[in-house]
This record gives sequence, structure tokens and C-alpha cells, in this order.
Amino acid sequence: MELDAKNWIIDGLLTVAVLIAFVVTIFIEKSEYAWMAVYADPAIVAILVILTLPVPYITIRDNIKQLLLAAPNQQMQNKVHNLLAQELESISQEDYLVRMTQVGRYLYMQIYLLFTPQSAVNDVSSHDAIRQRLSDALVAEFPNASVDVVFTLERKWFGNLAES
Repeated sequence: MELDAKNWIIDGLLTVAVLIAFVVTIFIEKSEYAWMAVYADPAIVAILVILTLPVPYITIRDNIKQLLLAAPNQQMQNKVHNLLAQELESISQEDYLVRMTQVGRYLYMQIYLLFTPQSAVNDVSSHDAIRQRLSDALVAEFPNASVDVVFTLERKWFGNLAES
């Protein structure tokens, strides 16, 4: 939808530019600068294309990031981290890590929770309750989110499997 809105704005601006070019051409043809009339339309369209070029560039850049499964923009990452910090305040985990990627309007999050052996969260039903709580909070904020939660007691399984 956002892309359609941007496309509509660019199309509208190009239409207005062509209209302006025709009006300018009519006035130029009746002046001593009539020889320049043939350049009015291409000049105005070229200027407008240069001014609107950042819009498709930014769209292509963002979509390539999504194809490469890059993390979403910093604002969205901050929202996720703030929400998780708030939800995890009452849970006695040692540390947590979030990996996320956005493809289109879908947000995929993998959350690693590191617990100590002394933690009260040591059975599957406790894990499921935490998973449900985190999922509910994240999906409420990001309706197209998919959330996986990984529970571990060992740091070697915490986020970076290459370090194991």
C-alpha cells in the first residue's frame, strides 16, 4: 500500500509536469524565445525525474535488504527490544538475544533466552507460558509477526551457534 501511494504521487507529479510543460510551451511559442519551445517538455520532465529518483532508489534498496533477510529498520528493532525488555522484567533470565528479519509486511523473530540452572523456569509448561506471553505482546504490536523462542541453560547455544 505504501508503495502504491508513492507510485501514485510520482505519477501525479509527472502528469502535472507535463501539463506545466505544455502551458510553458504555449507561452514560449508566442515570444522571442520560440526556438526554445521544443526543449520545455523534456527539460521539465528531466528535472522532475531527477527530483523523484530517490523514491524508487529507496524502495529498491529496502526490498533488496528484505531479499537478503537483513534486519528491519532501526526504529522497528528498537520497538521490539523495548517491548521485550518490558515483558522480560519479571522473568529471571540471565540474558536474551533477538534475531529478526522482515520480508514484506511479515516480521520473523527468533528470541534466545539464557537461564541459570537455579532458575525457577525449568519445565516445559513454564517455557510455554513465557513463549505465549512474549508472542502475545509482540503480535499485538506487530500483527504479521512470527515468533520463535529458544530456551537454554548453556551459553554455547545462546544465539551464535558458530561459537559452540
